[in-house]
Amino acid sequence: MSNNKLNILIAYPYLKKEELLFLKKNSKHINILIDSGAFTAWKQGLKITTDEYADFIESLPFTPWGYFTLDKIGDPEGSYINYKELKKRKLNPIPIFTRGEKLEMLEQYYKESDFIAIGGLVGTKGNRGFVNGIMKEIKNRKVHWLGFTSQDFLLNYKPYSCDSSGWASGLLYGQLKLYDSAGKHHIINRSVLQKKISPRISWLIQNIYNANPERLKNKDEWVNKMGKSLLRELTFKSSVRYQLDITKKTGINYFLAIANVGDLNSTLDAYLSIKDNI
Repeated sequence: MSNNKLNILIAYPYLKKEELLFLKKNSKHINILIDSGAFTAWKQGLKITTDEYADFIESLPFTPWGYFTLDKIGDPEGSYINYKELKKRKLNPIPIFTRGEKLEMLEQYYKESDFIAIGGLVGTKGNRGFVNGIMKEIKNRKVHWLGFTSQDFLLNYKPYSCDSSGWASGLLYGQLKLYDSAGKHHIINRSVLQKKISPRISWLIQNIYNANPERLKNKDEWVNKMGKSLLRELTFKSSVRYQLDITKKTGINYFLAIANVGDLNSTLDAYLSIKDNI
């Protein structure tokens, strides 16, 4: 369980000096889950070695909630070799079983770890069917779903943990996903500028999120301005509130993926403003 802390996932390539100092300073509030960033590096044509990643984990100025192994994109055997190399360094990474691997590898990982992650779930055809199938094999063992957070699946299977990388996507095109309660969200678009705000949404913004709903009538509030727009403020508060609520009610450790210190600051501010009201 996460003990009502803020759950943050951040990848190794994004953990620069400023981010590390921030997380060290605020670690009492945050459960920090580290991704190796292998996919990001692969897309950029870069390479991360096991020694480089192990040195980084060993040098962390805080104790992370957990950290994933250094997987090798498109090479399950290479991923397993990396996992074994990290274990030789006396580290305890969370292994990753990726869609397309043989089920024997799933069982091999569970022989060596009581907690594994499932990858290859984001943006792939038939991912929901794959999750149904793989969870029949996993049963009640500890598992992390990488980037897969469909609410009906979360409530049905209750994985030990998961992470969301798309929680702030509305900032890119001016759409607000406002969390209400009991798993319900309201989707609000810029069209509200010309329409009356519903009583429920107005009440939520004013009483739950401590903001003035009339600000939604101002077009300047619908841009992603650091620390200034209502769209940004409510996106962070809503996402953190949902994370805290689903963790409290289901026991799922739900992590928000973050990529820079600015968003870390905004997420922590949102958390501190609402954590006592969940």
